[in-house]
Amino acid sequence: MKTAVLPGYSRYEILDSGVARYKVSGKICPDYDDGKNGYRKIKIYPDGSKKRKSFWMSRLVYEAFHGPIPPKMQIDHVDGNRINNSLENLMLVTPKQNQVLKKQRDSRYLFNRNEKAKKEKDDGNCNN
Repeated sequence: MKTAVLPGYSRYEILDSGVARYKVSGKICPDYDDGKNGYRKIKIYPDGSKKRKSFWMSRLVYEAFHGPIPPKMQIDHVDGNRINNSLENLMLVTPKQNQVLKKQRDSRYLFNRNEKAKKEKDDGNCNN
């Protein structure tokens, strides 16, 4: 397991498994569903501040290990699972690349779902 510290947030460690934890206690920081599209968010305190700042968990993990995300770039979840924020599942992409990858995943999902439905229909037919 690798850990990193995000500059300006020295009370926390970011783990390559996709979570943040408090350095002193070692407890995992709670994250939450954004309530809109299934991505995880986290609120943490910047050094010297009494007000928490909100981050997308995927961006926080990526930046902790790779540095700042360039403007207009996005983070893709390679496996399509928005709650899997492990470092190995995060990839820096352009918005266009992100759209193409999402369409590929969606079409594979629809194809697999349709194939499963066909198989179930064929398996249920006793008049062969």
